[in-house]
Amino acid sequence: MKVKQRLIFLMMSVQGLTWADQPPAPDEGVQRTQIRAAQLYGWRPIDSEHLLLWTGKEEVWRLAVMPPCPPLERARHITVTADRRHIKVGRDRVQIEDQECLIRELAFPDFPEHKKRPTPKKGYMATLFVESPADQKGSK
Repeated sequence: MKVKQRLIFLMMSVQGLTWADQPPAPDEGVQRTQIRAAQLYGWRPIDSEHLLLWTGKEEVWRLAVMPPCPPLERARHITVTADRRHIKVGRDRVQIEDQECLIRELAFPDFPEHKKRPTPKKGYMATLFVESPADQKGSK
């Protein structure tokens, strides 16, 4: 009997270690004030105020911009500004052609479980423009 209890305890301990090694799953719909991005992997427009932005092959964010950016729905290339590789709400912008739209919201997108997760749209490029502290001082 004690051997069985020890085996169960050992199995539970090993399972707990496995869970501890895995990063927590992001909460869908949870908003952030900033995200870290070393590179952008693509994007997909939703409408004139929202887009999906991939900061990793499997890491996707829903961005809301203001004012509405009508060019967003027809653009194929966007530039996203970042402060030392951090995209921040209320500071950074999505640039399309000659228009800049302020990022007003960053969140994990809600995807229905029964549907396939979207991927970046083919041919749609996103460039990360990292502004350094020296750039910020010079622009003031």
